Amino acid sequence: MKKWLISLAVFSSIVVIVLLDPSPDRESQAEENSIVLGEKVYTEFCVDCHGENGKGEGAQIGTALNNQHFLSTFSNQDIYKIIEDGKKQTLMPGFDVLEAEEIDAVVSFIRNWQKDRLDLEAPSVIEGNVTNGKKLYNLYCITCHGETGSGTLTKAAAIANPTTLENMTAEQMWITAAYGREETRMGPSLKGLEGVRQLEEQEISDVITYIRRDLVDRYNPAESKHSTHAIVE
Repeated sequence: MKKWLISLAVFSSIVVIVLLDPSPDRESQAEENSIVLGEKVYTEFCVDCHGENGKGEGAQIGTALNNQHFLSTFSNQDIYKIIEDGKKQTLMPGFDVLEAEEIDAVVSFIRNWQKDRLDLEAPSVIEGNVTNGKKLYNLYCITCHGETGSGTLTKAAAIANPTTLENMTAEQMWITAAYGREETRMGPSLKGLEGVRQLEEQEISDVITYIRRDLVDRYNPAESKHSTHAIVE
C-alpha cells in the first residue's frame, strides 16, 4: 500500500514538473508560432513603410529594422512600446488595433532578423555642452536632419521629435550617433571608425545634449513639406 502511494506521489510530481517547466522543444515551437503570426501582422501593417525585408525600403520609407546596430541597441520592450504608442507628428501611428499577443509576435518576427549581438558601448554619463553641441550639429547633422530636427524624406530621422526622445534614451542616441546603422545613410561618427565624421566621445555627448535639451523645443515638422514623411527612428 505504501509503495503504491509513493509511486502515485512520484508520478504526480513528474506531471507538475512537466506542466510548470516546458521543454526546450515546446518553447521553441511557441517561439516559431509567434514569429509566423508576427510575419503575418507585419505584412499587413508594416510593409508599406519598413519594407518586406525590414530594410526601410517600403513605399513610405520607414526605419530600417533589419539592422544589427538597431537590434543590438533596442530591447524587445523598446520595440513593443514604439509599435504600441507610435510617434506623434510622423507617419508612425500607434497600433492600438492590435492585441498584445500580436504586438509581441511582431517583436519576435523583427528580433528574428538579429544575427549578431554587437558590443556597442556608451559613456556611463552623457552630459555635454549645449553650445558646442549646436555648433557640431550645424556642421555635421543639419543637412540630413534639418534645422529643427524634423528629418527629410529618404535621408534622415526626425531626431528632435518629442515622442522619439521620450522613447529613446540618451545612451541609445549616443550609440546610434557613434556607431551609425549599417546599410543606411547613418554612418558612424566616433573617431577611429570608418565614418566621414571623426568626433571625440565628448563631442558626441555635446550633440546629444543639444538635441535633447534645446532642439526638441524647436522641433517643427512643418520645416519641410516632406517633413511628415521623414524617416522615424
